[in-house]
Amino acid sequence: MQAIRELADLIARHAPSEGMHRAGVPGMWLIRSDRTTEPLHVVHAPAVCIIAQGAKLVSLADDDFQYDPAKYLVVSVDLPVTGCVTQASVEEPYLCLRVDLDPQLLAALDLE
Repeated sequence: MQAIRELADLIARHAPSEGMHRAGVPGMWLIRSDRTTEPLHVVHAPAVCIIAQGAKLVSLADDDFQYDPAKYLVVSVDLPVTGCVTQASVEEPYLCLRVDLDPQLLAALDLE
């Protein structure tokens, strides 16, 4: 749990305001929300999302996936999802590290 706490501290330091912030590494994002959010419909690109603090609910068709610091989300293909931050506050914001996955690299790995 110490590693997640350290990750949360790093995200909070480098994402001082709400929104998505570039992490200085191509394809890496820091996401912060100081409040819960309404459901948002998006096409989620391939990525790994690791929540360091807070929680989020992602729905795909009739399936709901709640994730938080104990669980992570992996999306391997473009998927139409609905997502909302379910646990966040100014004192303890939602903090997430997102690493985009290259679809061409994934396809090449799949062939191997």
